[in-house]
Amino acid sequence: MLEIENHVLGNGLRVKLCRRSGLHRVSVLLNVASGCRDERLPGTAHMLEHMIFRGSRQYPSLRALSEAFEAHGADFNACTAREITSFDVVMPPESFAPVMSLLGEVISEPRLTGIAAERDIIREEIISDYDDENGLICVDDLICELFYGDAGRPIAGDPDDLENINKAEVQAYYAAHYAASNMLLVVTGAFGASEDVIQVLEQAFSALPTHAERWPRRKMP
Repeated sequence: MLEIENHVLGNGLRVKLCRRSGLHRVSVLLNVASGCRDERLPGTAHMLEHMIFRGSRQYPSLRALSEAFEAHGADFNACTAREITSFDVVMPPESFAPVMSLLGEVISEPRLTGIAAERDIIREEIISDYDDENGLICVDDLICELFYGDAGRPIAGDPDDLENINKAEVQAYYAAHYAASNMLLVVTGAFGASEDVIQVLEQAFSALPTHAERWPRRKMP
């Protein structure tokens, strides 16, 4: 049976520790309790997820940020859903402290640049969900559309939606939802002493505000 420790950082970020000593890596999942259901313009949550990878204060480009994670043997990924956005990092145990410092900076101080390039990338992602006759073929989106109608629209929006999303809207979405009290961080694997882990996390995520004023969610039918 897995033993899970529950902690809350000084800024309100909830943390769960699940020690798995037999593993050779450490996995960290940071969930933000906001997704496409919380946006004002379709596709904003997904656009923000993409732009997070475009750099931070110390690592001001996609390449610089990628190389920083790779230098510590870490894999950094993310995904957007309807009610949640997740960022996950897998790393060697000895890289935990520097990688958490990286993740904390990425989430706390993103530059949110490169929206034009990300429009092109996301447009290709959207196109792959349709057949040659422009019919939706993504099973997840089809099921949600069936049950929720307009509220179940595709997470990335559609190509026309992308042109309506500007940097100001992405920044507003970030400010409204990316706060410690709206997040959950889970650490699993062969990490060190719990008190050391919490100390690392306290320092890494100290720049996150405790609260953000969330927008009202769209009502489901």
